[in-house]
Amino acid sequence: MNKGIMLQEMLIVLIIIAFFSSLTLKQVKMESLSPYQPDSFMESQVLAMYKRKKVTASLVDSIHYNEYGNINQGATLVLNNHTLVFNLGFGRYHEK
Repeated sequence: MNKGIMLQEMLIVLIIIAFFSSLTLKQVKMESLSPYQPDSFMESQVLAMYKRKKVTASLVDSIHYNEYGNINQGATLVLNNHTLVFNLGFGRYHEK
């Protein structure tokens, strides 16, 4: 008697789980905070990783991304009544 799980059974279960999880995922849109675009920080980060060299953020001269996409220092910026907090590590920010 075979008491183990067969490969085909495992693949069928994984396909069913992937199908149902794709139905429940929502696409999250990033809000644009006029007149500046929050995507410009991400573009600077991606550019630094692509070129493998230090890049300065286009909107703020005090934020630099290294070749790994990390920022040089933590910062809190207030731009048009929006507070952006940059944490060390990933180089991403969140709005307070």
